[in-house]
Amino acid sequence: MKLPRLIVFAGIDGSGKSTQADLLRMRLQSQGVRVASLWGRRVPWITKWPSRIFKRCILRESGKSDGGGYVAISRRRKGLLRYGIVRRLWSNALLLEYAVLMQYRLLTLGRGLDYLILDRYLGDALVDLAAAAPAPAVELRSLQACLAARLFRAPYLLVIVDLPAEMGWERKKDGTSLEYLKDRRPLYLALGASSRNARVLDGTLPPEAVSDAINQLLAQTTGGSTHAHV
Repeated sequence: MKLPRLIVFAGIDGSGKSTQADLLRMRLQSQGVRVASLWGRRVPWITKWPSRIFKRCILRESGKSDGGGYVAISRRRKGLLRYGIVRRLWSNALLLEYAVLMQYRLLTLGRGLDYLILDRYLGDALVDLAAAAPAPAVELRSLQACLAARLFRAPYLLVIVDLPAEMGWERKKDGTSLEYLKDRRPLYLALGASSRNARVLDGTLPPEAVSDAINQLLAQTTGGSTHAHV
């Protein structure tokens, strides 16, 4: 069965990932390309209740983990996750579940498509997990090499839309903590520097300019043709 090429958008909240994913999907559809988009954020299923119990009873968390209480929550998580065995078990369990669910979604939604555009994917999960560790940059490299991460299909093109955390916070205005965004931005940049087929684009530019840059990237990687491939 022919599998679609994956075009993935990643970046901090407010960077414009969803906007760019929609713009690219509409452009490709206008050219007659068989394409669909998917919101690919990791959503717990089997681990939903164990995660809740872990957060409530062990980490003593309540409310949004990315909201006003983020700094205190992050401090408690880093304290517990300083133990390597705890980090490995926690991260691999979450990633393994995510890999199985995403594989199913990609196979069912991707039938007959040339491209599947993902708004969030493995990289976003790795950044979130790494940010909770005592040494986030080191943890990110370790997570990228772990067995569970290798179960995910590699993107044909990974677009990281980058902008300052302060700008993302101003755009979002949904209660997400500024510190939450500040912790994640350098990890996304590290992800872009260490991932194959990854490009980091300036998210401070107008959406149309970012979209044009993405179109150019796609044209370069496909040799000018975005139609059906073998």
